[in-house]
Amino acid sequence: MSFRFIHSSDLHLGRKFASIPQPADGNIRGRLMEARHAAIAALARAARDHGAAHVLLAGDSFDTPTPSPAIVRQAVAAMAEAADLTWWLLPGNHDNLRDAEPLWDTVRQAGHPNIAVLDADRPVALRPGVTLLPCPVRFRAGASDPTEAMQQMEVPEGDIRIGLAHGGVTDFTDSGGAIAPDRDGRARLDYLALGDWHGRMRVSDRVHYCGSPEQDRFKHGTPGVCLAVTIDAPGAAPQVSEIRTGHFHWTEIALQVTPGADAVAALAQALPPTGRRDTLLRLRLSGRARLAGRAELMAAAWAAAPDFAHFEIRADDLATEHDASDLDLIDRPGGALRIAAEALAADPDDRIARDALARLYSYVKEGAE
Repeated sequence: MSFRFIHSSDLHLGRKFASIPQPADGNIRGRLMEARHAAIAALARAARDHGAAHVLLAGDSFDTPTPSPAIVRQAVAAMAEAADLTWWLLPGNHDNLRDAEPLWDTVRQAGHPNIAVLDADRPVALRPGVTLLPCPVRFRAGASDPTEAMQQMEVPEGDIRIGLAHGGVTDFTDSGGAIAPDRDGRARLDYLALGDWHGRMRVSDRVHYCGSPEQDRFKHGTPGVCLAVTIDAPGAAPQVSEIRTGHFHWTEIALQVTPGADAVAALAQALPPTGRRDTLLRLRLSGRARLAGRAELMAAAWAAAPDFAHFEIRADDLATEHDASDLDLIDRPGGALRIAAEALAADPDDRIARDALARLYSYVKEGAE
């Protein structure tokens, strides 16, 4: 009776990553888009390594209800090429049934027998003795629990019951809708495969979010995975293990700065020593620094930036300390730059003025060199 499958979700094929700056001599957005398509092959490898014949995609396979024809056709072709696997596609909020009806028609009309669109709250036999209980998302936003229908779904006595849904056990959207945290018990599920949350989350022994197979934000901090699930018999505790599928790593580094400390050395120790080309890094600075120390730290950070797929600095929480001797390094008293520096230094709580003062100091220092 043992049944093995792969649980994944939130591929968001076609996401354009418009918020990531595109360098003039690079193509990070294209690389990120291609990695999302490559996740299909990664999921196929994970299924074969796990001895699974089924891949359950718990919503948002596509980023919009109207992806380009190339995005759809290439995704369908990649799944069809893995003909030894069956791909079960559940519409999520991004590719919901109402808005994405032409999209799902296209997938169905392609006629590949190993790709199934789950467009109804209706039990589906995965194999004798195993039934899937899918609950597709019908509208982009809704206040109801999308898994309620599972409680009324009838399956053959003694079957393994696997639920598949997209939405928040904890309400992520403030819309008022949330999946009941005990839905597995109410619907007598052996496993509830959820999508919507882009990070890996275990809700309970039987209820899991797999997260996106390829990271797309700094929030979660770990490379994308899928879940390899084994259920030995109805009522048995599922065995769940993570398999890495993500190529890129989005990571945020917090660096606390104090006057007198060697912030440049601390930065060098904090930055990842390997894999930088495939790392999107956000450096979050806090604490206090003198003008000279801040300038040295920023110079060191931006010197390392080209190593990374993407590099950004958040310094809103880094206060800049200065005294007359620091301003003397910008200009003599009464000089035009000194007057400007004193105006910027007048309000230490003005973040924009604080950053401008630090930038002015850096420009003057670079000019002097």
